Amino acid sequence: SKRGKDLDIKLYTSNSTIYDFASLLSHFFIFVSTSTGTYHLGAISNIYTFTFFGSDLFSSSKRWRSISEESRQIHKMIPYDSSRDDFIEGCKKEFDNFLNCHKLSIA
Repeated sequence: SKRGKDLDIKLYTSNSTIYDFASLLSHFFIFVSTSTGTYHLGAISNIYTFTFFGSDLFSSSKRWRSISEESRQIHKMIPYDSSRDDFIEGCKKEFDNFLNCHKLSIA
């Protein structure tokens, strides 16, 4: 069933400058990424970010969170143990709830 507006999801391979990529990100509603420079570019554009971090302190969101508005950041810590299947299912549900809350759906 459709819920509100459909999202147009694209995988992006960059062949241009960081400026071009930052400009592109500024037009996104949400950006899903690992904790890398692309996450920080999305965050400074003040779009919603759904970001995956490692569970240890070195790679956690406590160390690498962005300075953008916290209400627009969703941080997920990837477990190192066997609970990854539960983690993935939990992330799917949380992302679906986010989409429902904003009356969006995946096309």
